Amino acid sequence: MLTPKKKQAVIKKVQLHDTDTGSSHVQAAVLAERIEMLSGHLKKHPKDNHSRRGLIKLVSQRRSHEKYAATQKTKDGTKAAPVKKAAPKKVISKQTAKKIAKKIAKKPMTKKVKVEGEVKVVKKAAAKKK
Repeated sequence: MLTPKKKQAVIKKVQLHDTDTGSSHVQAAVLAERIEMLSGHLKKHPKDNHSRRGLIKLVSQRRSHEKYAATQKTKDGTKAAPVKKAAPKKVISKQTAKKIAKKIAKKPMTKKVKVEGEVKVVKKAAAKKK
């Protein structure tokens, strides 16, 4: 959960003026912070599908705010600076990580060697597990 102190710190970093608490830039930044916290929770609890649904909703809301902020102009008539996107990190399970590691281990390692003007592909010796 985002505490009021953390929320105020995020708002102070992004706000366009002193009393700005609800602009689309600020809302996108607050949502990004919530998304980051929820992603950490899902790393610890990968089977928590109810929270995963909430995360997807938050990402959608953030994207909407960022899209709107990109269309707005500032007081001086220039386009507002784009909101820094904080892409959510992909959360994968331990089983998926093991499958990926196995696929990588199965691929033969090759090395290109130039011999007398010709390029030959030579297999490297794979490191053996003890």
